[in-house]
Amino acid sequence: ARHISGLLFQQAGLFGSVRVGAERGKTVLSPLGSPFPVPETASGTQDLVRSYLRFLGPATRAEVAAFLGTRPTAIRTVWPEGLVEVSVDGASGWLPESEGDALRGAPRADTGTVRLLPPGDPFLQARDRSLLLPEKDRQKELWRAIGGPGAVLAGSEIVGTWRARASGRRVEVTVTAFDALSAAVRRALETEAQTVAEVRGAKEALLLIE
Repeated sequence: ARHISGLLFQQAGLFGSVRVGAERGKTVLSPLGSPFPVPETASGTQDLVRSYLRFLGPATRAEVAAFLGTRPTAIRTVWPEGLVEVSVDGASGWLPESEGDALRGAPRADTGTVRLLPPGDPFLQARDRSLLLPEKDRQKELWRAIGGPGAVLAGSEIVGTWRARASGRRVEVTVTAFDALSAAVRRALETEAQTVAEVRGAKEALLLIE
């Protein structure tokens, strides 16, 4: 089989007037009730780029292009006005000019704040992965193509991955730490694991740290 971009595949289905639905527990493809209008030209791309830079910037053109599933050369033609170039960790990136003060005045993250970020969390969707997690082997462990784990965030640092598994009326949360975790982080993980259990409707949580 010759695979194409998943994003392109989804868009082609929409413009081909095909919908994905569920019938009696099965996934069913069927025609849309009315044809979907195919736009002649792209619109709103500059606003989309600006929003990405506001929420997940600073970022390079290549990082924005990777997020949108296109090439940096295509991004150059829709690069918005009102941006400033900044330096983060020795690398250049772009940010809306209105966000410059927020970047310069950003407080340091409290290392005592621990969160279990689920797979697909917006924090993990940015393309500056080398900034979030410099080690290449750890990047491969976190950002898997299929069935990726969640991320353990302590302050602003990703310190491990996690998965959850239901076992009766209990949820087992397994944390795989990249390095040794402090006692404070371990205590915070107990609270986070209990939150995961409550969200999943379980009575209790069992935290396992590897």
